[in-house]
Parts: sequence; C-alpha cells; structure tokens
Amino acid sequence: MLSFLSVKFSTQLLKIPTLKGAFAAWLLMFCSPLSATIIMAGSDYLETTAGTFLDFSFPGSPMPEIGIVDFIGDPAGPGNTDTLVRRLDDAVLPGEGSSDTIDVELVALSLASADPVDIGGTDFDLSIALTPTMPSLGQLTLTLDDEAAVSGSFESFFDVFVDIRFFVADTDILVETITALPLLGLHGLGQWQQTPAPDTVIVSGSYGDINANQHIPPSDEYADFFITEIVEVQPGLGEHRLQQATVPEPASVILLSLGLLAITFTGKRKVMH
Repeated sequence: MLSFLSVKFSTQLLKIPTLKGAFAAWLLMFCSPLSATIIMAGSDYLETTAGTFLDFSFPGSPMPEIGIVDFIGDPAGPGNTDTLVRRLDDAVLPGEGSSDTIDVELVALSLASADPVDIGGTDFDLSIALTPTMPSLGQLTLTLDDEAAVSGSFESFFDVFVDIRFFVADTDILVETITALPLLGLHGLGQWQQTPAPDTVIVSGSYGDINANQHIPPSDEYADFFITEIVEVQPGLGEHRLQQATVPEPASVILLSLGLLAITFTGKRKVMH
C-alpha cells in the first residue's frame, strides 16, 4: 500500500512543470549516453599553397600600379608552417549536421612574393606579416558532416591587419613599408577531420594546451581538428590558399630517391642496348 501511494505521489509531482523538467534532465544525465563531439581548442599550423595572391589595385592602394602579385609561404616553423591560427574555445557539436561558432585569432603570417616585382624599373621582393600592435581576430563555425568519421566543413571570418615590406630584390635593403593594411572580412571555407595526414606537423599536448594541435583527450567524445584545405577570400583584393603544414622531407631521403631513380634509368639504358 505504501509502495502504491509512493508511486502515485511521484506521478502527481511530475505534473508540476518544474519538477517534470528536472526529472527529465536527471533521466538524460544518468540514463542516456553523451553523444556530443567536442573539438578541443588548440592551434592550427598551416602552409600556404599555390594560387595565393594580392591585388594592389584596390581602392586607396598606395601603389596601385603594382597590380596582382603572387605570394608563397616563407616558413617560420615548425616544419613548413607560415600561418598560425589559434582556436580559443572548444566547439561542441551535439550530432551530425550540428554547428558551433568559436573565437579564433590569426597569430602568425609569413608570406613572400613568388617573383621579384618591377616597380619603376627596379625589382623588389615583397613580404607580408601581421601588424604586431593590432590583433587579427575572427570567428570559426564548425559543422559536423560525418559523425562516424568525425569530420566536416567550416567557415571562417577574420579581420586581419598586415605589414607589407618592400626590399630591393635579392638583398636585405628595406625601402618601403605599408603598415596596418586592413584585410577586413576575410572569408574562408574548408573541410576538416579529426585525424592528421601522415606528413602533418604535429605539436602534442594535454587537453587545454592552446599551442598544441594534437591533444590527449579527457574522454572519447573529445577530438582534434585538422583541415584538409582552406581558401580565404577578400573580394576584389586577393586569395590565401592553405593546407595543413607539412614536415619537410629530409635531404637524405631526397638524395636516396634521386639515386634510386638514376640506377633505374641506367638499368633501363643497359637493357635497351
């Protein structure tokens, strides 16, 4: 009898909205598995790829006559890293198709003109770096497209401030500096996955280490973030194409490969004769 009254009393209590919600929360907490994927905060070590350019003919340009200049990465390390983005928060993705937006900061950028630029009959080498006194901040929206593989897409927006330096070609003679050029609303699109490619630069650390890109997760729900490719576009100004930074192939491996190629080629010539 007491048992029946207890059940009946509990059922009546659940008709009160506040208590019903609390009971549901308790039920989810203790009876349902945690399904959210949590992308850990950390750093993205990136490498500039072909197709990166800046068009100096933008409105208000101090040197519009330069036109379009192709840029390549000028690695500062580790590995071939020339661009470093820091994800300042964890991203919580409750399920497939879900998204979360976090704060990010571009903390390093090192680019160089692919070829000397002729300005008034003199060749110059150009370099691009972040303006140290003005933080380049933005937001990154991650979407979980494949829950099983823990991979997806992302979209980024940055307000970037850069210094452009002009050196006499093949020298360290600095002639001109454009300071704090604003690249506002730099828009990026790309794909991400939780596992790095074999030749990716890896900086290991514990959970919460903002400088690491591969962490020791506190539980199975936590994952890392590695991009497969990203294109950042500033309409009418330029594009910055990036991939995950790679580890340079050791010179000894390159020499060995060339040696094997030479042996193979020599062998083929002997067979032909």
